Amino acid sequence: MEKTQTDTTESVSEDQGLVYELAFHLLPTLSEDESAKLVSGLKSLLEKEGGTIINEEAPKPMQLAYTMVKKREGKNAKFDSSFFGVLKFDADAEVLIPLKEELDLNKSSLRYLIIKTVREYAPIQNRPVFREVKTEDSKPISKPAGQVKEVKDAKPISEEELDKTIEELVAK
Repeated sequence: MEKTQTDTTESVSEDQGLVYELAFHLLPTLSEDESAKLVSGLKSLLEKEGGTIINEEAPKPMQLAYTMVKKREGKNAKFDSSFFGVLKFDADAEVLIPLKEELDLNKSSLRYLIIKTVREYAPIQNRPVFREVKTEDSKPISKPAGQVKEVKDAKPISEEELDKTIEELVAK
């Protein structure tokens, strides 16, 4: 049987595993030590199941955009803040089942999301800041902020002074 393009791609991705990202909110009632202990438990579960941690962001306290409700001890508890963290890992799809079960059963987990992603991480590059510069004919033009030089009280210079300045600069 002849292999097609899709068969080749599937076998490559099976050999390498897939890259996933787990983003999670933990209850704000936890201490930082308890949240770190929970994350280390998730990491050890992933490694035990054959996954490899690529990157992690430790849980940090944050305000939520809206109130989340979690059923605790038969009552609905409302939370306006949480500990938010991220784990990026390389694993087979079968690893997701015990991970999901662990997060569902954990009483300290407020909410989570597991997505398939890419291995590379490309941070957002800084864009140049532009500001308007008025020219002599009062038409504003945009130039990068680093290239704009403001000249105050500029006086005309004679050709002799200009030549002398150029010679001094060349001599250095």
